[in-house]
Amino acid sequence: MKRPVVLFGNGNYASTISYYLKHDSEFEVVAFTVDADYIVEREKHGLPVVDFETVEQRYPPAEFDIMIAVGFINNNRLRHDCFYQAKEKGYRLPSYIASTASTWNIAVGENTLILDRAIIHPYVEIGANTIIGTGSFIGHHSRIGKHCFLSAQVAVAGSVTVDDFCFLGINSTVSNHVHLGEGCTVGAGSTVIHDIPDEKTVAGVPARELTKAHDP
Repeated sequence: MKRPVVLFGNGNYASTISYYLKHDSEFEVVAFTVDADYIVEREKHGLPVVDFETVEQRYPPAEFDIMIAVGFINNNRLRHDCFYQAKEKGYRLPSYIASTASTWNIAVGENTLILDRAIIHPYVEIGANTIIGTGSFIGHHSRIGKHCFLSAQVAVAGSVTVDDFCFLGINSTVSNHVHLGEGCTVGAGSTVIHDIPDEKTVAGVPARELTKAHDP
């Protein structure tokens, strides 16, 4: 029997995750939930969309799990907030690893989503509420923090540290032993070969910090 789960989210990303879970998991999605102010329609893919404020009345934490299916909005801060709001209500937040992903002796936190054909070497640590996109690679002895989002086809070499709240764009690469500080953003197709301080945005090959243009 599949485990019943409510998805926190009602956008395209939630639709995508619901499809994965339906066709490739031990979970059965029974409903979607978001804050009442963000509900446009009361049904999605034939399932109810319920107010998060009262979700526990219809789907009590003792019987249902919640999975956060929100993307990298506001540097992953929205997903962070949803994660802890669900925990405060007493819900379990399970992780999902696609059957086509290749993982070996890794440590994975709650509500971590590892999508199809990702390859993760041994001795990798992945923090809670982090998303590893389709076809991404994470090398041995690397550590990915909490509330991170690695897009599709991201390549992280060995012994890399990625701190919390980082976003790595599609087809980006991080070289061996590099440290990305908290809240960093790496642009699509970029190659990072040096450490990046907290809250910086970098892009290019090799990646360089992007600076805001000043008014004349």
